[in-house]
Amino acid sequence: MKAEPRSSRHRSWLALTGLAALIAGYSALAVLALGAPRAATSEGSFTGTWSRVDIAQRQAVQIRRDPATGQWQLRLYWRRGDIEIDTAWQTRHEYLNKGFLGAIEIEIDQERSSDDRLFARYHREQRGTRDSLMTEDGELQVYRSDEFGRTLVWYLPDLTRRVTIGEALTPDEADSGPLSAPYVRYFEKQAKRMLLWDEIYW
Repeated sequence: MKAEPRSSRHRSWLALTGLAALIAGYSALAVLALGAPRAATSEGSFTGTWSRVDIAQRQAVQIRRDPATGQWQLRLYWRRGDIEIDTAWQTRHEYLNKGFLGAIEIEIDQERSSDDRLFARYHREQRGTRDSLMTEDGELQVYRSDEFGRTLVWYLPDLTRRVTIGEALTPDEADSGPLSAPYVRYFEKQAKRMLLWDEIYW
């Protein structure tokens, strides 16, 4: 029996998926993760340098309290291919990915955050070919897990991604619509101090 042809919407979604991978560097911090995140613990402390590495990228997170105000601060390092990000303790950081402008925002909610869990507004945007724009938004939760609190959990319960294409080839390709899923990654504690990138043991 001859298979039915795929719908134009399905073909457009495949095109959007491929474009999203190109302009997003395969996602904000990794691919969407499956399964429940690890359980939280009050052991250990946030202060210091945490890192993770896989075949495609290296990432590090540093956390501290501002000595003047006592507010929580977070710094993200991320290197993958042409992407090199260092938020340098700022809420918003702009960067280039394959020559296209991108930006990442991590704004900690000081009222809700505590010694055991940080809450933050997460946003990332990435421009690409054919006047495309990928956005990611969600509530970021950061907490410790495992024995002695040696693992940092980077968790977005509902990360929403959207891709729009200004120079769309078909009407269905112009806007992917919001796509949401949970998202989690794990970092290991490197030191209680703020390490330089070259000091981190990869």
